[in-house]
Amino acid sequence: MIVAVFFQMSSYVAAAAVLTAQRNFAEFLPSMIAVWVTLVVITVFDFLVLNLIVLHIYLRCKGLTTFEMIMLMKEEEKIGRKSPV
Repeated sequence: MIVAVFFQMSSYVAAAAVLTAQRNFAEFLPSMIAVWVTLVVITVFDFLVLNLIVLHIYLRCKGLTTFEMIMLMKEEEKIGRKSPV
């Protein structure tokens, strides 16, 4: 799935480049707008997926699961609240 998302993003970049290079804006304006809007949305989701992948690689290196990380974060938050400021 991740490879498919990156492949789709690269195909949209190629399509945007081709439509821009043709400089026939009157004929391709709706297509260009659709391609660029889709490209922005895909880029945002790619960024989020990449962050998720990095997080899970980090957790794998630490030997933790996502649930264990959340529980540790909650414990640290409780400890932080109990200490006097």
